[in-house]
Amino acid sequence: MWARESPYTPNLAYANLASGIREGLNRGLASLAIPIFTMGRDARGAAMADEAIGKVLLDFDSLKGADSFSVEEIRFLSWDGRSVERLRQHLAEILPR
Repeated sequence: MWARESPYTPNLAYANLASGIREGLNRGLASLAIPIFTMGRDARGAAMADEAIGKVLLDFDSLKGADSFSVEEIRFLSWDGRSVERLRQHLAEILPR
C-alpha cells in the first residue's frame, strides 16, 4: 500500500491496481471504478502511471474466460480529461482488440 513516505513508482502503482482488481474478483464484482493517479506533475509521471495501468490490464486480460473472472467493465476516473484521453490512447496502442 502507498504511504506519503513511500516513493510512488510504476511497480507500486501496479501492485495497488492489481490488489484492487483482485479484491473486485474476490467479491464477484462485474464493474470497477479506479481513479487515475499520476506520479508527479510532469509528463514522465503521467507516462509511468499509464505504463502501470497498461501492464496490470494486460496481465489480468489473460484471465478473461476463467470462472473466477467476474469483472466485465473497468472505468478509470479523473478530474482531468487530459489524463483520461492520454490513458485511452495508451491503452488503444497496447491492448488486444
